Amino acid sequence: MWPMSDWREQITNKFIPDLHQLTLVADPDSLFSEEILVRSLEEKGFTLISYNDGISFRHVFERDHRSAWDAGLPINIVLIFHGDGSAMDLLPFDILSKGEKYYFGLSQLFPFLSRSILADVDWAILDSLYDDKVCNKKERLGDKATKDYILQYGYHINTDTVLDETSLLRLLICLHYKGKHLPTILTERMVESFQTKNLFSDWPLDEILSDATAFFDFLQEQWPLFLNQELNRPGQEEIMDFQVKYPRSTILPFGHDDIRIYMDNLFMEGYLKPVSCGDGPEPVRNWYSCGIESSAITDDVKREKMMERILEMIPGKDCRYSDWIVFAGKWAELLALVYKGPSVTALPRVISDKIEGAFCVWMQKHYKMLINAPPNTPAMLHHVPRKLSRVLEEKKARKVALIVLDGLSLDQWITIRGCLGHHDNLYHMDESACFAWVPTLTSVSRQTIFSGKVPWDFPSTINTTNKEKKLWRQFWEAHGLKKTQVAYKRGLGDGNVADVLDDILHPQNTKALGLVVDKVDKIMHGAQLGSSGMHSQIKQWANAGFLNRLFQYLLELDFQIWLTSDHGNIECQGIGKPNEGAIADTRGERVHIYASDTLRETVAQDYPSSLAWNPVGLPENYYPLLLSNGDAFASKGSTLVGHGGISIQEVIVPLVKIERR
Repeated sequence: MWPMSDWREQITNKFIPDLHQLTLVADPDSLFSEEILVRSLEEKGFTLISYNDGISFRHVFERDHRSAWDAGLPINIVLIFHGDGSAMDLLPFDILSKGEKYYFGLSQLFPFLSRSILADVDWAILDSLYDDKVCNKKERLGDKATKDYILQYGYHINTDTVLDETSLLRLLICLHYKGKHLPTILTERMVESFQTKNLFSDWPLDEILSDATAFFDFLQEQWPLFLNQELNRPGQEEIMDFQVKYPRSTILPFGHDDIRIYMDNLFMEGYLKPVSCGDGPEPVRNWYSCGIESSAITDDVKREKMMERILEMIPGKDCRYSDWIVFAGKWAELLALVYKGPSVTALPRVISDKIEGAFCVWMQKHYKMLINAPPNTPAMLHHVPRKLSRVLEEKKARKVALIVLDGLSLDQWITIRGCLGHHDNLYHMDESACFAWVPTLTSVSRQTIFSGKVPWDFPSTINTTNKEKKLWRQFWEAHGLKKTQVAYKRGLGDGNVADVLDDILHPQNTKALGLVVDKVDKIMHGAQLGSSGMHSQIKQWANAGFLNRLFQYLLELDFQIWLTSDHGNIECQGIGKPNEGAIADTRGERVHIYASDTLRETVAQDYPSSLAWNPVGLPENYYPLLLSNGDAFASKGSTLVGHGGISIQEVIVPLVKIERR
């Protein structure tokens, strides 16, 4: 059992098993999407259902709960209505009249803090705020005081103690290295506080406080200036070949004891890249050698140190999904290094098995909780189009383009990212990741991206991708766009971008553009040299420039671009093919689909490493038998690259927002 903060107990204490047939909850702040709260209610025996529309609710209710309801038995269902609860009125009278009604919001739980500010804060921060007894305060805090309180007690940031460049640099390194994201309302408050004290006027705080990529870009361009000073080589800036985007009057204090302790890891883990020192004698080995190209550690040494760090970071069995997102990014960096070239030795299978084993255990217990997470920060692929619709509704962009790189894993995105050239002055990338649908088959996961729906909502097309264009258009028409404002095309990856899109894109009219780039998927299905060979081919394709040209073309047309993938892939070894005749409806390298649990169990008995996946969000009569770790339903001993299973590389995929600078 995990520790529970009092704010959750205020909610869970209201829920007594078998007391009511049905509980109806108005949840305007999406508190019932918080993972620990959901787990605690499920442990008490409650089933949580998010009410998105009457059809989906009726499908689940009739299938799983109608017989108990008609018998007058308690069914311990909690039906969640996001918003003020007005959608409750849409329920049938017999259900509405028997349901116990509750309203839970941030204003109730944290009455002395500004709700509008709290609504933008990560749920994990609420624990610290409540534990510090906010609710015992005697007067309500205004917006500014609420921001300061959240910064100090939620993020342990007190701007009154940040008075020099060393303390600011240390704060920013700790913040971004640990993957903490500050909401814009809090970064704006920090900037305001510094400006009031006339501090850090030549720091690009508006960018580097909220954006980790911008911060490390800032450090990268400042590092050569520091080396010039440290090595006493004035005038080397031109030789070192860089352009300063953030001009400053002083050199950053990289050499300070509070800062230098971080530098080795920043270069080791790829946040920063070593630079050339130009002409002159080889510098004497020193602490800053990690950031000098000629003295930098080899890939083999870097790999070993990264592996040590990775093993220390494996999330626990009851961690938040965001912990796996952060870990997946670190794991992908290591894999990209491992697959970089033949000089780097292979990753020991025992290491990947340990990591994938922990991930598989977590997935079986917690994956289902992600389905109803709020879409402001997409946790799953079907949240992505909802996020895009909010971007348009809130006028954060005039047009949106969704690019799906079919079959791209997170580590392969890192390889592609390194091939995009000197894009920094052209566009900015905000990188994250989200969960694909399991099983990680194209027809399952990619349809959720373009439909914004859970797979049980499209049972008739779950084995095909031919309806994606229709699903994409239906989603946007339901969100206020006209049919003529929506465009879709697949099968991209080569050629002149303008010519390729000419038949579907109307620059003055198209508001929502959906594109499928299938080059990586084609490389995967033809892979002969495993993951290392795939990375090599993907790098060759990326260097050809199609993706870079596509980004630039769409940005020139004023699109905000979102890039993701329907699933990743993993190098695997064959453990034999089931001799099952025609009993499997779908066969893949990493998953077989059966029409009944009985048929699935017949095959599962012969494959101890297989997993009978609980059909979370999947249609009736759809029972996946998955493989985890690095196994494949293929000839024993054979090596191939596949997907459909339940590894980090298959399930956690990139989610990148790209905007013009």
